[in-house]
Amino acid sequence: MKTLAGWLVAAAGEGAEVKIFVDTAPVMEKPLAAAAGIGWQGKHSNLVSREFGSWLFLGAIFSDIDLPPDAPERDHCGSCRACLDVLSDAGLPGALSARCAPATS
Repeated sequence: MKTLAGWLVAAAGEGAEVKIFVDTAPVMEKPLAAAAGIGWQGKHSNLVSREFGSWLFLGAIFSDIDLPPDAPERDHCGSCRACLDVLSDAGLPGALSARCAPATS
């Protein structure tokens, strides 16, 4: 994250500022990542990417650099309930589980 933030500052020029957050502040990484087009929040509440599944480690770089926005990713869960059914079968309604379908696919 520090390398990427340094690159952003160097590319933007003098005066650009960044702040890195990786579990160091109450930042809502999942909704921010969804809005940035990285993935969508599945019914199991994890962020899901079509490319990486739900195996994502999230952090945030806040900056005053003017960047073009990416389009948010649409929700691809539809009527699928696989993760909810697995959680309910395990006696964990509404909880997270490594057995959730997106986590294993």
